[in-house]
Amino acid sequence: MVDYILGAESDQFTENLSRLCGVEAKWVKIRLFPDSEVCPRIQNPEGLKGASVVLVFRAESGRIAPSRYLMLYYLTAMNLKEHGVSEVIAVIPYLPYCRQDKRFLPGEPVSLRYVAQLLEASGVDCIVTVSSHVMGTETPLQDYFSVPAIDLDGFKPLAEYLKSMGRSYSNAVVIAPDEKSLRWAEEVRMEINAARAMYIKKTRDLVTGEISITAPGEDLSGLEVIIVDDIASTGGTLVRAASYARSRGASRISLCFIHPVLIGEALPKLVAASDEVIATDTIRSEVSRATVTKLVASTLSRI
Repeated sequence: MVDYILGAESDQFTENLSRLCGVEAKWVKIRLFPDSEVCPRIQNPEGLKGASVVLVFRAESGRIAPSRYLMLYYLTAMNLKEHGVSEVIAVIPYLPYCRQDKRFLPGEPVSLRYVAQLLEASGVDCIVTVSSHVMGTETPLQDYFSVPAIDLDGFKPLAEYLKSMGRSYSNAVVIAPDEKSLRWAEEVRMEINAARAMYIKKTRDLVTGEISITAPGEDLSGLEVIIVDDIASTGGTLVRAASYARSRGASRISLCFIHPVLIGEALPKLVAASDEVIATDTIRSEVSRATVTKLVASTLSRI
């Protein structure tokens, strides 16, 4: 049973998770030194000895600093264990470095495996994340960890938010930006009772990272299109998919994704390319409308 939820000061995500779990929230005051070194200080650490603690931090859209973000978990988990905490459950809503889950080119690191080792070395006893970049691949997240690693499906909260808007989607098409994501598009389609799901073929250049798409000649005239993806980083994939849908006659385009990384001018591009932009709150952003806190709280109740 969880005793405390520990997170960054005044983070609404932590407060909501604490309320849903029915346990007290404790806070971490995060100090940045001039050279960007981070110093996370546990506020009022009294009573932590022997406790089971959920540790949760969120990154901020447009200001993602993956290495610093992971260091927050590493330093705080180590500190918790030195304060006598019996169990640390790391809720990492957006788990970075998952894109590099293997060596795509000679000499590259297997970053995800090394991140798993880093977290385990900090004393973390369990990992809970949302729609990691390896979800749905041949090698699940658990294979990279020796401690329990739970990879939650973030598309369900997205679909629940769409349903809560009170619109009918009987005339809508759910589009995935690549074949891997088709299963998630199909899941959203079933949840909101949309007409059908389809995917656009996406190819990424392993050297430059440039993405190109090959789209089917579908007639989308007069149809609402909902484009779903796990991550929006530069926004290029979603913008290309929206452009395709618009060129095929779509009457309304919604861009829905789980992790709003949104680097640089990504958000303005997405807004300009669509009628609606919706993300979850795994990362703080102005388009984080759907929440994964209920999903996370439900999972924590079963650990």
